[in-house]
Amino acid sequence: MSVTYSFGYWVLRRRKALDLTRAELASLVNCATETIKKIERDERRPSRQIAELLANALAVPPEERESFLQIARGERPVDGLYLASQPLHPLAGSLHNFPASLTPFVGRKKELETITGLILDPACRLLNIVGPGGIGKTRLTVVAASALAHDNPDLFHEGLYFIFLAPLRDSASLISTIASSLRFAFQAQENELRDQLINYLRTKQILLILDNYEHLIDEEGVQLLVDLLSAAPGLKILITSRVRLNVQGEHVFLLEGLETPDIKVVSAWQYQVEQANEYSSLQLFALCARRARSNFKLTAENLVPITRICQMVQGMPLGIELSAAWIPVLSPEKIATEVEHSLDILDVDSHDLPERQRSMRSVFATSWRLLSAEEQEAIQRLSVYRGGFTRETAEYSQQVSISTILSLVNKCWVQPEEKSRFQIHELLRQYASERLQLDANLQHNAHDLHSAYYCLFLKERESGWLNAKQLDIVNEIDAESQNVAAAWEWALDHEYLDLLKQAIESLCSFYDWTGRWREGKMACLRAARKMVEITARAGMETADALEVQVKAMVWQGLFSDDIGFAARTYQEALALLSQLEGMGRNTPGEKARILLCDGANVAWSDTNRAWQLIRQSLSLYKALGDEANVGETLSNLGVIAWVKGEFDQAFQLTQKGLAIRKRLGNRTGMAESLDALGKILRAQGQLNEAEKCNRESVALARKLGRPYSVAIFLANLAHTLIWEGEFVEAEARAQESMAGFNDLNIANPYTSTLLAKALLHQGQYAKALAYAQCSLENGLKISDQLSIGLAHYHLGDIALVEKHLLEAQGQLQKSSASMLANKQNILYGLPMADLVYATLALNQPDRAAQYLCRCLECAIKTRSFMPAIQALPAIALLAADQGKIEWAVEVYSLACTYPFIANSQWFEDMAGKPLSVAANQLPRDVVEAASARGKVLDLWQLIEELVGKIRPPTQLPLRDLSHGGLISS
Repeated sequence: MSVTYSFGYWVLRRRKALDLTRAELASLVNCATETIKKIERDERRPSRQIAELLANALAVPPEERESFLQIARGERPVDGLYLASQPLHPLAGSLHNFPASLTPFVGRKKELETITGLILDPACRLLNIVGPGGIGKTRLTVVAASALAHDNPDLFHEGLYFIFLAPLRDSASLISTIASSLRFAFQAQENELRDQLINYLRTKQILLILDNYEHLIDEEGVQLLVDLLSAAPGLKILITSRVRLNVQGEHVFLLEGLETPDIKVVSAWQYQVEQANEYSSLQLFALCARRARSNFKLTAENLVPITRICQMVQGMPLGIELSAAWIPVLSPEKIATEVEHSLDILDVDSHDLPERQRSMRSVFATSWRLLSAEEQEAIQRLSVYRGGFTRETAEYSQQVSISTILSLVNKCWVQPEEKSRFQIHELLRQYASERLQLDANLQHNAHDLHSAYYCLFLKERESGWLNAKQLDIVNEIDAESQNVAAAWEWALDHEYLDLLKQAIESLCSFYDWTGRWREGKMACLRAARKMVEITARAGMETADALEVQVKAMVWQGLFSDDIGFAARTYQEALALLSQLEGMGRNTPGEKARILLCDGANVAWSDTNRAWQLIRQSLSLYKALGDEANVGETLSNLGVIAWVKGEFDQAFQLTQKGLAIRKRLGNRTGMAESLDALGKILRAQGQLNEAEKCNRESVALARKLGRPYSVAIFLANLAHTLIWEGEFVEAEARAQESMAGFNDLNIANPYTSTLLAKALLHQGQYAKALAYAQCSLENGLKISDQLSIGLAHYHLGDIALVEKHLLEAQGQLQKSSASMLANKQNILYGLPMADLVYATLALNQPDRAAQYLCRCLECAIKTRSFMPAIQALPAIALLAADQGKIEWAVEVYSLACTYPFIANSQWFEDMAGKPLSVAANQLPRDVVEAASARGKVLDLWQLIEELVGKIRPPTQLPLRDLSHGGLISS
């Protein structure tokens, strides 16, 4: 089933599922066919009587009838209607981001039919709508796609996305712009953004509408389209451009101006004005003129000059709209004269321009001359905005009043958008920007004000990244991302150090949140280099330049996936910070941050140093009274304690960090803390509580819209489910996690190890082998020592069950060596336990006891639940090997009280079956009594007693078994 959020769409699909025409349904409901049509288009709500008749006609089940009636009448949200006839997705209208228009669409019927037909043609996957600027490519494309979404709701299951590319400077930002429109966040620093986007779209059924592509048609821009289409068979791309792509598979539709009659024909009409309705250019002029002057109408007197205007602008909608805007102050004759005066496409002064721009430039020049001096300055100032602006930003940063903005709206220089934003058509913005460049003082002032406003805009949001404002901040910066980037570049180019200091933290935090690490890394690299240039030019260190350089270097380390590079960068930043302190700057906050980042960077490779660094950071933050970062440092200390196997301390630290994060509303931090608590509780054997924390972290990450966190947290949930013996669900969650990583183009070897483990315990050894091999391969590629160790561990277990004993022993020894070398104390005992199986099978009981002793010591040292119960079947087998079958039954009975053992096919094959054979040697009542005693044994008491009776692993233990326990000889 698929849920829909449109009542009209549900009626349409239900009617089709019942094989009813609109007329037939109208007959059943006793209403007009037009009424059904309006209901299906969500243009009208049915009356209660019609709603009741619809419920009958559409076979709504009795138990759903009341809900249906409430939804039909708009008394409750449309979130409970399901499309049961076939797997469907929500109405395409809810899966597109088409820009809303405040004006009706005029003409283009033939063009719409042709474009729709091409999109529906399976042979056409890349359609290029080609025409000069202002010809109406964008509007026509949006209308065509909207009609397609309504009439063919099942065609593009994952949506139709409109992506406005005109503000982009070049193709370098194309990938991130497409991803942003798809609401796809990049997550992996080590992977190419192109590969992430391609992998995300690989299985999608999507139509991408790339608007204004002409300035992106370079080798990179064209190759991206080819790569996307080659990798994603369900993808179609519709672009608008002024030039062809000239690639194989491109279908070109040449868009010309609106249909305009010949002057002689119009002159012959005399008083038959209604004939003008047959020509869309005249219709459009009349419509625009009526917007400017409500009493305007076409007459026999003005038809000829209006036709002249439409001809001179070659039927270009933008030229028509700009010309018609002056109807309140100029007659059609005067407008025609003005346009004609400057519409000379053979003007020698314009030979440096492409021919397609010359007539439009004349239209713009004419409109420019008709602006007042105040309006001219205003539009020049507004041209510095990228991606639009709000009334507040224009008034505050450029001193452009709302009345002036509205005047520009009325004269078609500025277009209002949703959410109180305004946009300048890119051609007009470029024209106004060129005019701005003619006045160096005005240009510098406008860009200075723009940069200062948005750098302050970023600074004002800096304190909210660790509290409840974080999501609002992300959305606010995302809406202004192009302006923010332009402001940063201007400040950097002009070395405005105060502005750079204001902007850098929020700018980089935004890049980090949205997964744009590559952009963040490059921005910081450029900033750091610029600060070095400033210092070199000055001949001495300057405090402001050093401060910016330190901040940029810290973020460079955070954006890097190279632990060594990050460590060196943090050390260099600390050295520069010392210089700053020597200049009298007080920098405890920055020092605390560097220490925290440096400690977190070495958490798995040097836990003692990590602990020391983060403790220093904590002391500094406490002294500063910085509660938010105290919460961050406590949480990081909890992670270090967990890695060290100090679970009680890890739990306390993580709980303290979580409490602070909750109090401040830091939801991202809360999700991370809950995930960490899940891992700590799992290691201690508190599996129900661990699962609860895992599920809460996943739910919160989903709500925050952070796909990378969702994938990570799903993997940790799968790990907990494995130890709960819920292998089938664990596999499902691990598969979901892997799908998330695949969408992000991340080859996550840890998830592969979890799939190998879940499948192993289900007895699906061939599949488990494939995932274990994949995990090892990917782990080696990225030097992920944890996954490498786990992969060897699972490969050893698979070899064991398949009786490849020497291979099993080798793999498990590699696993234990890897985990020991990398101080993975909480996992080291696992391969030790399974080496007992291999050495027993190889008739090496003394070595088996040695491995068992190491496993048990590891479990006791860390108080880790996982190696403890992993050891139980091995203990039972070792006891049976020494002839103590009754005690072996007791131990295995204890083991089977844990679902991880009881539900596992692997443990059944490795220990359950051979122990069952051995138990057959005993009377049934003896076995039953032993089993009953085993179920009430205390796990930790048993393990501690055993370690005390087994010789140290440097000696060969286990020569005898006595009194139900293992003892040394």
